[in-house]
Formats: sequence, C-alpha cells, structure tokens
Amino acid sequence: MDVNHRGTLHIDTWSDAAGFRSIKEKFCHELELGLKLYCESSQRTLPHQKTLAQRDIPLHRVKGGYGVTYISALALKLEKVWGQGAIEIASPLAAAVVTNPDFTITVSPTGGIHLQLTPTGIAHWLQGLCLQRNGEWEAQGDVRSWALAQKTTESGGDGRGWVGGKDLLPRLFQLQYAHARCCSLLRLAHREGLMSVDVVGTADWTTEETFPWLDEEGNLRLSHPAEMAVISQLAGSWDGFWDMQLGGKSASVLPLAVALSEDWLKFYAGCRIWGEVKKKNLALARARLGLVMAARQTLKLLLEKGLGVLAPLEL
Repeated sequence: MDVNHRGTLHIDTWSDAAGFRSIKEKFCHELELGLKLYCESSQRTLPHQKTLAQRDIPLHRVKGGYGVTYISALALKLEKVWGQGAIEIASPLAAAVVTNPDFTITVSPTGGIHLQLTPTGIAHWLQGLCLQRNGEWEAQGDVRSWALAQKTTESGGDGRGWVGGKDLLPRLFQLQYAHARCCSLLRLAHREGLMSVDVVGTADWTTEETFPWLDEEGNLRLSHPAEMAVISQLAGSWDGFWDMQLGGKSASVLPLAVALSEDWLKFYAGCRIWGEVKKKNLALARARLGLVMAARQTLKLLLEKGLGVLAPLEL
C-alpha cells in the first residue's frame, strides 16, 4: 500500500501480499532478516546456526499510550554470545533492518530496539484486517486446532477444565453482543450509503471499502483513547494467534476475546458515528466504521474459530 498527500490508500505488501496480520510476526520477520544481513556484513555467527528463529527473537508490545510500539531485547540476548555491549550490537543491527514508510526503528540508551508503526503503517494494517475474508483465516494456521490444543493442555486431556467451558459461559453474552453490535452498525452504514458491505445477511460479510484512516496531513484520524485502545487490542489478538501458531508460550483465546470486546464496547459508548459526527466530519465517521469492521472480523475469528461458539449477526 502507499499513501498519497490526500491520505488515499493504495495496495502494496504490508499485509495483503505478504500475508501478515500479526504486527509482532511482521517485526520479528524484519528483525530476523536484519540480523542475517548484520551477521553477513560483520562476519559474525551464532552458535550452531546462522540466524535465530522468529520464535527466539524477544519482542513485546508496549501497552497503553498512543501508537503501536514494540521493544526487542535481541541485542541484550546477544551480549554474552558476542562479548560486546548491547548498544554496540543494537545500533548496527537496527541499521541493517530495511525500513519502509510503515514503521520506524530506533535504539534506546540501554540497547533496546524500538519498532513503531507509523500512522501510514497503522492504516495499512487496519485496512488489511477489513479486507480479509473467512477463507483467508485458515492461512493463519488452523485456529480451531489451537483451541483444541488448549482444551487438552488446560484440562489434563478431557477438556473439562478448558477456558472455553465453564469459564466461557459468564462472558459469552458480552462477546456475542459485541459482535452483534458491530454487525448492526455495519448494516446501518450499508443502508445509509456510508460504506458497502457485500453479501449482507449471511455469516460471511466482506467489503472492498477503502476507509479514510488518514487526514490530509497524513495523521491517523483515530486518536481518541477509546479508539487507540481497540487498535491495541486488535494487535494483541493477532499477536496471540501467531504465538499459538508457533506452538510456544501462548495466551488463551478467551482473555483475548474478552479484552477486545470490553474495549470495543467502551469505544461504542464513547465514540459517535452518526448525528453530529456524520454531519460535520464524515471522514471520521467512516474511519470509525472501518474500526468496527476490523473488530468484527477479529471477534468472529475469536468466537467461531477460537472458542467454537456462534458469532451472531444480531441478538
């Protein structure tokens, strides 16, 4: 994708061609490539291998605040291996990462490598979430199999202690209500001509809509704390999917779904779409509808593929 001076999106390789939905996966991939280039240029090697696997790259998301930022302690991990200070490793390693308009990379005084999505990057990523179809979810690595694996792991083999069992029931209405409200807003927007939703009335909704995520100066329109909280939870959900796919330490599906639904409901209560907002700032209203679409797509995946329950179109 690319963004011109008026904030219009054009397709490129952020998520559509490369298949990235998890920002953590994207950044681990970039660090892996950067480490390989750095090792080749400096003639350094790692024990028993030329590069680290993505699952071995330490990277965590910074929660709260504005923006989508991740910090990697990769240089700290390599300190003892190479007998060199973290900052001396981090600076050339960060320089070896090939950046683009979607993200920036900086190094802290302690040697931490900070990767942050730019407003352009957030817009591209959100647009990719909105455009995906049900069939594309299978490419994320069978989420249902992750859920089944959790049943076995957390219950000792019979599934009775799984988070999707008794722990799910008190939360089920909230999760399904959040999804149904998303669908209600999208139906209304479709009827009023604010956006186009294909195959309305079926379980698989799609859209080819390009949402005005950025203003004329290239800033993200979604700057309200409730909007940023939903964006953060979307990032956490897709990072959780990727962690599960790797088979390493993983978060349960239920906490991911609960966190997203809670923050989406706060957004729903605090960020208007119709009324004065639609009348005076149509672009903001449509950007908020894009966030609704991205949340709906993710909640549907969490409910149906992750927890094995219905994602209702209405309640």
